[in-house]
Amino acid sequence: MNLLVNRKLMIQFILICIVIIFYDVALHSLFLIVHIAFEWLELTLDHIIEHIFHTDRQQSQIIVFYLLWLIALYGLYRLCRALPGIYNQLKEQLFASCLQCKSYLVGYWRDQSSVQKIKWLTIFIVSLSCLVFITFS
Repeated sequence: MNLLVNRKLMIQFILICIVIIFYDVALHSLFLIVHIAFEWLELTLDHIIEHIFHTDRQQSQIIVFYLLWLIALYGLYRLCRALPGIYNQLKEQLFASCLQCKSYLVGYWRDQSSVQKIKWLTIFIVSLSCLVFITFS
């Protein structure tokens, strides 16, 4: 059992190290794939417009340019319409998390003995004093 847990932890550690070391390569590759997909889409639209409307290359590129602007503006419009709902949902989740954290801390504080509470207060006051001393000296 212990060997299996250690093996899983070692594999997770190795994978995390690989991700940290090669994140820039992965990110560059992702951007490259997205760029190639975009160029392919643009070229495909060029050929379709040239074939359907019998336009030359420059006219089809202008049409594709404005078509892509229209698609981008529509996506921006949809994003602006969705942002208030996303904001409200995130705000509710944040309030729920804060309330859960606060109730946990209050329960933890209630469970502490008087001696432990005095230790916590002493640690806090000493840490704050050191911080003030380091900051203002």
